[in-house]
Amino acid sequence: MAGHADEEVVFGSLFTVELLSKLCYYRKAFFMSHNWRWNVFDLLVVGLQLMEMTVTAVFGGGDAPDSSMSSNMKFVGLIRFLRLVRVLRLLRLFNVIRQLNKLVYLILGSFQFFLWGLLLLFLQTYMAAIFLTQIVADHLRSLPKDSSSSLGRLYGSLGSTVFHLFAATTGGIDWTELAYPLMQEIDPMLAIVLCLHIAFSVMVVMNLVTGVLVDRAKQLTSEDRQIQLIDQAEMAPVLAFICIDRDPSPVVHVLSAES
Repeated sequence: MAGHADEEVVFGSLFTVELLSKLCYYRKAFFMSHNWRWNVFDLLVVGLQLMEMTVTAVFGGGDAPDSSMSSNMKFVGLIRFLRLVRVLRLLRLFNVIRQLNKLVYLILGSFQFFLWGLLLLFLQTYMAAIFLTQIVADHLRSLPKDSSSSLGRLYGSLGSTVFHLFAATTGGIDWTELAYPLMQEIDPMLAIVLCLHIAFSVMVVMNLVTGVLVDRAKQLTSEDRQIQLIDQAEMAPVLAFICIDRDPSPVVHVLSAES
């Protein structure tokens, strides 16, 4: 484990030097630029790694079961937590890789519409589940107590009915598994009601939500492009040159990088 500890020290030192270089170069802009959130994130991750290295060095590692630190479970738990936090470094890829950052930006921007679509699907499923559960409950009460029926497993409670309807809508189970018991034991018309519910959920609700999410993604892409242009205009170096014409006084022309 000594080699692993040496690697941690090397990489921790490199991350610390990188962070200090950014702080020295950007100064106040480190916390005020458009990437200030990622800068604070780097500061937090590096600080937690330095804390872990310090605790490990002071209390003797904690990897061996007979180490002195194993007697104090609080420090063992602290080191394990700090090591798990280092996984957050993977989130830094979202800012480094532009395509990945864009995908995450689109997902977060469309998440609100996804929740509304999920709520719409749940409300429809809930209403259909109330209807079917009530009918099946009335049918089961009319049966002898010693009779067995698959309807009790599928539609025995409101929660079970909602679960099975949602599974049939999203492909978790075949919707025919829900339809055949209704056809054989109660009324074939209930299977038609179930088919209408599945068809409306899949062909209308899901496609509608997909269309809204695609439209939202297009809007976010356009907004992201505008933000990129604004950032480029703000960060691009200003090119200045002096053009001497017939007039002895110099004329200064200032051009942006996009001119």
